[in-house]
Amino acid sequence: MEEKNGNKILLSDDKFADLCRLEIEALHRFIEAWMNACIEKDETLFKRFSNALDDDFIIIDPNGESKTKKEIVESFWDAYGIHPKSFRIIIKNFNPRIAFNNIFMATYEEWQSAEKKSARISTILFKIDPQNNKPLWYHLHETGLL
Repeated sequence: MEEKNGNKILLSDDKFADLCRLEIEALHRFIEAWMNACIEKDETLFKRFSNALDDDFIIIDPNGESKTKKEIVESFWDAYGIHPKSFRIIIKNFNPRIAFNNIFMATYEEWQSAEKKSARISTILFKIDPQNNKPLWYHLHETGLL
């Protein structure tokens, strides 16, 4: 462990930011492929999504509705192939906010395009698993931009 500004952190702030940015991008690539059916609807493949979420995960969507891990996992399983092959997700403006102990917070924009475009700004709180330094999605709050 390192010390920075008197706070214990598992990795340097840059490493935290890199790990979490890569996780955000990778999980959204999976979500895009899942929702436009570019990958097979397979429980083993789907674990990429469900295993990324902490057991206590919660999401607050742009409509102000909150869902638990169980609810969002079921919802995404059912969302397989709901978008056309042209559906895309682009992540922009990743902004690391704080790294403390095994917690990392950032904001980013998620831009979706298919028949109509949408955008949201998200605040993510990751818990970093100290066993393997893997970021787990713990709390996600989305606010609509478009």
